[in-house]
Amino acid sequence: MKKILTSIVIAFIAFVAIAYLRVNRDKPRDIEIKSYAINEDIDFDGLAIRLSDISKINKDKIGNLSYNCIKANYRVKNKTHKNFDASPYLLALTYHKGLDNSVGQNVVDSPKELKKMGKTSYDTYYLPKDFIINPNEEKTFEIYYKDGSRNEYPSCLLFSNELYMDKYNEKLKDGVFYYELIDLGDKS
Repeated sequence: MKKILTSIVIAFIAFVAIAYLRVNRDKPRDIEIKSYAINEDIDFDGLAIRLSDISKINKDKIGNLSYNCIKANYRVKNKTHKNFDASPYLLALTYHKGLDNSVGQNVVDSPKELKKMGKTSYDTYYLPKDFIINPNEEKTFEIYYKDGSRNEYPSCLLFSNELYMDKYNEKLKDGVFYYELIDLGDKS
């Protein structure tokens, strides 16, 4: 009886192992992260983005906010010979800290929204037209992100994989998840 029970257990374990390997055969198993540092130029199609500074802001320091923020200062340069809309690139950055994440808080779709908001909490708000950069021009942007995490975790600004979709898909075929981010370390 003992031999039969042992044989059944071994057969079951072998079956589960083989089924697991077969089901997960084509699934990504690795992760690759391209990490940029603060003050490092990041090139996207003729647009150079540089996170020049990041600072924590306590909720008591900004108007009527009920949460802490981080303020990211970006320098963005258009290296092309035509107008460039930087919004798909800057707005594709999300702030991640632990399990918490946030998009830019001081970007609005229309001037009507600004009027509805009344008294504002941030120094600057950006409309879509503000992200248009003339040829060979450099602009600075101060974008605020909500920092809802109460604990100290590593943090980063993660680029949406839509900005590097070809590379992402190429890596995925090789079984690797690929991401690009700006590592903030313990700066936020």
